[in-house]
Amino acid sequence: MDGSLTTSNVTFDNNGEVRVDSGPLTLGGGGTSTGQFNTAEGTTITFASGSPVIATGATFGGSGEWRITGARVDFAGDTSISRLAISSGWMNGDGTVHITDRMDWTGNAELRGNGTTAIDATAILALSGDSDKGLHNRTLQIEGSCMVAGTGTLWLQSGSSIVTAPGSLV
Repeated sequence: MDGSLTTSNVTFDNNGEVRVDSGPLTLGGGGTSTGQFNTAEGTTITFASGSPVIATGATFGGSGEWRITGARVDFAGDTSISRLAISSGWMNGDGTVHITDRMDWTGNAELRGNGTTAIDATAILALSGDSDKGLHNRTLQIEGSCMVAGTGTLWLQSGSSIVTAPGSLV
């Protein structure tokens, strides 16, 4: 895709490949994805609203950025994402989401579900802003670095845990 595309209240099922070569792709709605999402440098795929499901088999490639800005994204299967920004909404589900480069967690956003969000050894987790953030029944595993700025509180609820690996920097 070249240019800009925004969907609103549309079910979007990706069982093939979504490739963003320039501009943003903003998805507002639900659907289930088992296919590939690929972004070029400087591009974004944003989950803005709805409850999309990222199922087993879905992959995220490329050097662009993925954003959650209000959606309740359910990671039902394990996957890896290079760069993720979450400013509102939820990252939910039973799957393990590996962050391989950087995760920016700002705003009033929550990580939920029985799964794990894993910050890989070469990756950075940046928590910033004045809004509270929530970790609900999910494991946050930090193998890389974690930077904290701002006045927001990180709430751990319902059996949540933060696990730091030897050599990680928090």
